[in-house]
Amino acid sequence: THTHTHTHAHRRKSSRSTVNANNAKKFFYEQKLQNRYPYIVWTIAADNDHQRVDNPGLTKARCAAKLTGFGLCCPRFEKGSEGSDFNDISVQSGPEVLRQQLMRVEEVSHA
Repeated sequence: THTHTHTHAHRRKSSRSTVNANNAKKFFYEQKLQNRYPYIVWTIAADNDHQRVDNPGLTKARCAAKLTGFGLCCPRFEKGSEGSDFNDISVQSGPEVLRQQLMRVEEVSHA
């Protein structure tokens, strides 16, 4: 499976689930998930290639979020950190920081 990070949080009788999106082509699959499970609030968990000027992980995830209407969360790193994904957050900062970052979801305008 392509899901690397997965979390559930109950909010007003709905669940939240994150889908790792390494490229925007997965949006068709993500839309099928949304149609099949409309009671779940779907969130794309982006990679944050903050060391690169073009930041392809975040750029592609933002595009996928716009196409699907899913929420978007992105790992945040200290300046100079080598990390790029939520696994790196977990290793560097622990499970509580990981949970807090996964719960910070940005709503992206649907295309």
